[in-house]
Amino acid sequence: MRILIDCSQIPQNKSGVGNYAVNLVREIALHDKVNTYFVLVQSDEAAFDEIKNEKLHIIYVKSRVFRKLLFRFLLEQFFIPYFMLTHRIHLVHSLHYSFPLITFGRKKAVTLADMTFFLMPMNHTAFKRHYFRIFIMLAAILANRIIAISESTRQDFLKRFRGAERKVVAIPLGKPNLETQGDSHKTLAAKHPKFDLNGEYILFIGTLEPRKNLKTLILAYHRLNQKKPIGPLMVVGGRGWGYEDIFRLVSNLGLEKKVIFTGFIDDREKFNLLQRATVFVYPSLYEGFGIPVLEALSLGVPTITSNVSSMPEVAGDAALLVDPLNVCQLSAALKDLLENPSLRQKLSIKGIEQASKFNWEKTAKETIAVYGEALKCVQ
Repeated sequence: MRILIDCSQIPQNKSGVGNYAVNLVREIALHDKVNTYFVLVQSDEAAFDEIKNEKLHIIYVKSRVFRKLLFRFLLEQFFIPYFMLTHRIHLVHSLHYSFPLITFGRKKAVTLADMTFFLMPMNHTAFKRHYFRIFIMLAAILANRIIAISESTRQDFLKRFRGAERKVVAIPLGKPNLETQGDSHKTLAAKHPKFDLNGEYILFIGTLEPRKNLKTLILAYHRLNQKKPIGPLMVVGGRGWGYEDIFRLVSNLGLEKKVIFTGFIDDREKFNLLQRATVFVYPSLYEGFGIPVLEALSLGVPTITSNVSSMPEVAGDAALLVDPLNVCQLSAALKDLLENPSLRQKLSIKGIEQASKFNWEKTAKETIAVYGEALKCVQ
């Protein structure tokens, strides 16, 4: 097979889909020595540079042009079909919802990260909401195979698109690469000299936006802190839409000296913070997969997360699951973990075991199998 993987949609500041793309291509290069791959990436993307395989070819497009939405659309809908013709491509795999509509009979696989464009439309701009809804609907009709990154996302898709059961398959992501260099914890401590980052703290990682449900976590933290002073709440992540309400709540509750906003930090800083956290909390209202939960579990960090969407699937019985909108329940779970070292130790061991079930080699091999299925199917 000659396969084109379109990674040109991946943003420069990689989040979940960016890490998915890099890890998937890396593992395919390691484990598939039969098929020939062409990987389309932006020229300002360096993460693919070290991926070497004589049967895998990285094709760079000019990022100063194709980072712009209109030109990226033209790339997808016109250049990719032309490339498929001239390079005799058998299948194109698009990693981020949209895909080339005309492929001259070649097969199409599309990765579906979540269903927020339907389930939580308020999280997106009007343009993105309508644009990606259209492509998801078209994928249900035109794609030969659809890869959902969790069984939860697969079920969310099938609730809206009945009859597509045969073409959509759940392939979970792998656990993160936790190799770090140096101790960036000292750098963070220098940025926040008033706080003892080597002491007890609660950690949250995620974009500051309503879907991550940070306001409920702050209320639960405040409720517990009023009864007995506890360590700070570390909030790691860039500002999304609606972040102002979060800062306003912290101010209204008088928690400016207890809640630390680090902003966006790199992976090395993030993993150093995770390694030292007493408890990791992720009360998101909806996730296509829930990568931060898997990151915490893989490091053996005692974790609290939501009992909705994909989080139970990722966490299994290795975390405390709570109703994400129940402040009292979240506060009680925090209290249990902070006051019970044996429970933390139990969850730490279980977390590492649970995380070991998710690996990128398995993700890549299952994806390669889907390519083979797509080529055999009539539609």
